[in-house]
Amino acid sequence: MLKSFRLQSLTIALGAALFATAAVPTLKAQGGELTNWQTKVTFSGPVNIGNTALAAGTYVFRTLDSDRNVVEIMNGDETHLVAVVQAVSAQAAEASDHTRIELKESSAGAPERVHEWFYPGDSVGWEFPARDSPDGD
Repeated sequence: MLKSFRLQSLTIALGAALFATAAVPTLKAQGGELTNWQTKVTFSGPVNIGNTALAAGTYVFRTLDSDRNVVEIMNGDETHLVAVVQAVSAQAAEASDHTRIELKESSAGAPERVHEWFYPGDSVGWEFPARDSPDGD
């Protein structure tokens, strides 16, 4: 059972990493200033983010213009708002050339959760603390 769970977790993590590196990042600019960050990502299995469960599929993560720590999650074709998640600033040791989405293991039987999102070329990203644990992680 544990071996099966770990294999499934590894499959989800590898699938998410593969699709995240192939994600189509978009940065909108207005008047020369950055207004929001946007990344399209595909998960090969279910994941949790904040208090929201996401089924396997393609999603668009984007920050709000008015508050960079609020992340909207849209369906892949951006016709439906799936969730709005409060994030906190996260720091990576170094910037990556690709979008990086880090998953973290959840309690037994629960899908992994999206822990951090880093935009290509930036070492500052967003962390999504777990809402169901006492320490927020």
